[in-house]
Amino acid sequence: MTATELIEALRRSRVLGRKPLERLALAWPADAPAERCVDDLLAAGLVTPFQAEEILAGRGGWLRIGPYRLLARLGAGAGGVVYKAEHSLLGRVVALKVMKRRKRPTGRRKARAAVR
Repeated sequence: MTATELIEALRRSRVLGRKPLERLALAWPADAPAERCVDDLLAAGLVTPFQAEEILAGRGGWLRIGPYRLLARLGAGAGGVVYKAEHSLLGRVVALKVMKRRKRPTGRRKARAAVR
């Protein structure tokens, strides 16, 4: 991944605003390795290690959930995953639980659900 591809991934993730992305596009050579650019982002405090890892792995598209920007993964359980998140307007840091999707009932479970 190059700096240009990293900037596009950051844009899609909505982790950084338009102005910081424009400044980064001017500061980094287009063919600079993404890993070096991520080190710059981490040193400047613009992204967290969790965000950097997700963006480099191509999973940055889900780092925003509604008004929340995911900062770190805190833990997981049977019901879902808990993240440290920041409300983009209020600046408030919260623990945000993302529930697992339930599978649709099929077969015997469908029959049991109909009886209830």
